[in-house]
Amino acid sequence: MTISIPSFISPVPTEELKFDANSIIIEDEGCEYLIGEAAGEESLKSQRQVGGSLKRPQYRRLLKGLVASILGEGKHKVTASLSASLQWIDLFRESVGQSFLSESNKNLLKEAISEIKFKTGSNLSPLKLCQVEIEENAFIFSEIQAVASAIPPQLKTYVLWQLGHGDLQQVVIIDGKPQTSTLAQAEGIAGAINKFAALTKLSESEALKAWHSNTIPEKNGMNGVRIDATKYKTMAINQYYNEVFASLINKNEKYKERATNIVLSGGGAKDEMFVSILKKEVEADGIYKLYKINELPVKDLRCDDPSFTCVNGLLSIIQNAGSKILALDVGNSYLKGDCK
Repeated sequence: MTISIPSFISPVPTEELKFDANSIIIEDEGCEYLIGEAAGEESLKSQRQVGGSLKRPQYRRLLKGLVASILGEGKHKVTASLSASLQWIDLFRESVGQSFLSESNKNLLKEAISEIKFKTGSNLSPLKLCQVEIEENAFIFSEIQAVASAIPPQLKTYVLWQLGHGDLQQVVIIDGKPQTSTLAQAEGIAGAINKFAALTKLSESEALKAWHSNTIPEKNGMNGVRIDATKYKTMAINQYYNEVFASLINKNEKYKERATNIVLSGGGAKDEMFVSILKKEVEADGIYKLYKINELPVKDLRCDDPSFTCVNGLLSIIQNAGSKILALDVGNSYLKGDCK
C-alpha cells in the first residue's frame, strides 16, 4: 500500500481528536506520539529534526508510524529497503559502497518494528498491533541512487537533481554510469522558504503554509483576508537559485558537452511556480534543458509522481529479493513508502 504522510510529530492531546489516514498514533516506550497532518495542526512545534539515522529515537518513531500506516494490523514478513541522503547514509552501513544495513542498524530496525502499537481514526481508538518480521537482509541505498534506478534505462546521460524539502542532491550520469566527482548536496526547498519567511516577516510555520498556498495574511488585518504572495515567492526562489543551483551547475562544467539535460525529481518538482522560475534560469543560455521527472521523453510509470520516484526506485533495485519488499523513505517533509 502506497503511503505519504507529512513528517510532523507531536504529543497526543488529552481531549478527543479525530483524524484521517494522513495521520497515525504510535506508542513508543510507554508514550504515545501523533504523527502526520494532525500533528502539524495540533502543534506549531511539531516539525521533525532534519535527517537522522536508526540510532535517533525520533527517527525510529517516525519509521514506526510509516510502517504501521503501510502494513496495518497483523503479522507481516518482509524484506526491508530504506533510503538515506548522501549526508546521512554512512550512519546506516558498515562501509562506503555497501548496500546492506550494518548489523547494529539491522538490529535497531528489527527491534523498532517487530511490534508496533498504533491507533487510527482517533486518540480514543483501541490500540492495534502491527508485527513485522524482517528477512535476513535489510537494504540501504542513497536517495539519489534509488531515484536514478526509477528512470527509464533508455535514458543514459543526464544531470539528476533530487529536490526535497530538506536537501537537494545531485549526480551526473554519463552512459549509465554515475560520475562520483559530481555528487553534491545542498539545502532543499526549505532554504527558499526561509528566505520567503524573512521577506514576508512571517514565522516559519506560517511561511510554510503561505508558500504552498501562494498567499500571505493581510498585514494588520482582522477579517482573515489573504493576499497574493507571488512577488515575495519569486524573490525568494531567485535568491535561493543564486546560492544553490548556480554552484551545482558550475560543478558540472566539464560534462556540459554531454550532460545537457537536467532531470528534476522529488517534491520540489511538484511546485509549478518553483519549476517555472528554475526552468527560466537554467535554460537561459541555451545549454541546458530542464525536465520534470514525470515529463521525460520516455514514459515510465515509476516516474509518474515525482515524490515517489525514490520509493519506486527502492522497489526496482531489489525486485528479485524473493519476498514482499517494504520500501521506506523517511523524508524531511513527508514519510513515504510502499510494500509489494
